[in-house]
Amino acid sequence: MNTNRAQFSVIILPYIYLVSSIENIIFYLIPVLIYFIERKKNLINLKYFKESLTFLFILIFYVQLIYDDTKFLIHDLRLREFISLFIVLELILFYFIIKKKQFRILNIFFLMFFVTQVSFSLIPKEKFNRSNFLKNLDYEFNEKIIISEKSKKPVVLLVLDEYSSSSEIYRITKDSIDFKLEDYLSSEGFTIKQNFKTKSLRTSISLPSIFNFNIHNNLANDSIENIDKGLQIIPNFGKLLRKNLLIDSLNLKGVKSYSYGIFPFEKGINSADFNYYWDNKNPNQNILSKFISKTVIWTIIK
Repeated sequence: MNTNRAQFSVIILPYIYLVSSIENIIFYLIPVLIYFIERKKNLINLKYFKESLTFLFILIFYVQLIYDDTKFLIHDLRLREFISLFIVLELILFYFIIKKKQFRILNIFFLMFFVTQVSFSLIPKEKFNRSNFLKNLDYEFNEKIIISEKSKKPVVLLVLDEYSSSSEIYRITKDSIDFKLEDYLSSEGFTIKQNFKTKSLRTSISLPSIFNFNIHNNLANDSIENIDKGLQIIPNFGKLLRKNLLIDSLNLKGVKSYSYGIFPFEKGINSADFNYYWDNKNPNQNILSKFISKTVIWTIIK
């Protein structure tokens, strides 16, 4: 093997690790197969063919991963804008690598990337402590809610993320069909809230706030909105959503809670037959779709 040429069997290893599991460990046969193909010298003897293929290889398998990991953390670009920037930077990188004939550096980088992933996965993850997390946010909730009238009727909360009100959509389309969902919900006894403003810039903050007695109203200081531009880089807010104070409070009052949304409640009653999107974003995938699930190709075709 010529280590100063791009080695696809090494470059693909980090991606294989990210998409593989016990069920599809067969994916690790792919770099093995690629290795034996690469040993065939002059398989396609065209100038810069392998370099061009390597360029596309990295673009297809890694641009989506890098985009997802860096969005809101260091940028707020749309995917097409990020891809354009990525291509420019990759072209500059490949220009110097080809000029200096230093593809060995690229191979070493992806090999170290793979080793780092494996190493970090072996480090025990710290268990989420809700009390400590809320304490660090200076969260306090002392208000007692008095229920003047008891009822056995269920309370159903529907949260439609990124869905404008029917009147707002109608203002643009002038089509009465936009009121169809709202009319149906009203006929079923739901109360429709037409206009209200959130105190959060991101759903990742506003949803936990809903299920934890309004985080914003119970912070000693509003540091929750001043941490950074993105807000989504605080992973424990997702855990606070599943392990929320509202469900605990309802359980103490003997009120059962069911989730038929994108995530299950840790202490609620969850259906084994229901697919929770956050736990399984791509149900009923075949082996090919599982393999490309983290590539930009999957984002385009799904």
